[in-house]
Amino acid sequence: IKRGVQLGDMTQSIVIGLITQIIGAGLITFLLLRGKAMKYWSRVCFVSVAGLTVALLGTVPAWNWWHFPTSWVLFDFFDIFLGWFLGGLVIAKLVKN
Repeated sequence: IKRGVQLGDMTQSIVIGLITQIIGAGLITFLLLRGKAMKYWSRVCFVSVAGLTVALLGTVPAWNWWHFPTSWVLFDFFDIFLGWFLGGLVIAKLVKN
């Protein structure tokens, strides 16, 4: 019986996760570029709301349908939202309408 996860076993998951996040950031940046001209904090808010949507749609179904623990869902929700907020600070700085 194999116990635990070795780092080498996680490499593919890490790469896929990174690529997924990059594609997601690209799609949200695309949406931001298609919107009307906004000031910096409005752009940060736009990306943050997109992240909030991702967090909501990505974690609540796991809690609702597969009964993941509420603590896990809340932690994952805030982890996703915080990541997109921080990403929004960078994306909003790089994207100027």
